[in-house]
Amino acid sequence: MLKKELDTYKYSPDTPLKNVIHDLYKNKVDICLVVNQENVLLGILTLSDIKAAIMSGVDPSSPVKTAMNTEYVWADAENTKCGHAF
Repeated sequence: MLKKELDTYKYSPDTPLKNVIHDLYKNKVDICLVVNQENVLLGILTLSDIKAAIMSGVDPSSPVKTAMNTEYVWADAENTKCGHAF
């Protein structure tokens, strides 16, 4: 079930920001995952990232990759592994 729930919050780097904004507010969440076709995590995107991008002039029709955060910390579900992407 967790995988199915996570799929709701995964986006391609080419997805328009406006689509993600709609989905995040609709699902009442503040963060999503940006993954490639192989389901590899490329970055994360929060509502704050989106707001900052739009305030700096990024068009809401621009792709997610223009605003995603590639510097994040991660841990696996069992907390046996963790790391960061910086």
